[in-house]
Amino acid sequence: MKETVPSWRFDLEACLADFETIRDLNPATLLYIHFEPHSSPEALLAGYEEVLTGWVATVETKREELGVDDAIVEHFVNETEMDDVWGREMIRPVAAVDVRGVLDYLDEQGE
Repeated sequence: MKETVPSWRFDLEACLADFETIRDLNPATLLYIHFEPHSSPEALLAGYEEVLTGWVATVETKREELGVDDAIVEHFVNETEMDDVWGREMIRPVAAVDVRGVLDYLDEQGE
């Protein structure tokens, strides 16, 4: 499972709240778009929760290290491991949007 936050309005707390809403529904199966059904929703939710919180922490750490948002975006665009899945030309802009979404979220948290 890989991070994907394709929104310039990414909000970690809202994502975590969505996970709780799904848990409260107690689904027997969880369907992610573009993937097959999963019959263990709790494990899938917990896994993605960990991926998202880890992703935000990783971007935050890289921001502390590099300090310049464009450099941070470039770092993650160059380090993506999804080239072989989507192709370099498609994944680069997606990775950039994902990183910028987290950077904007971090900015909002600091306000």
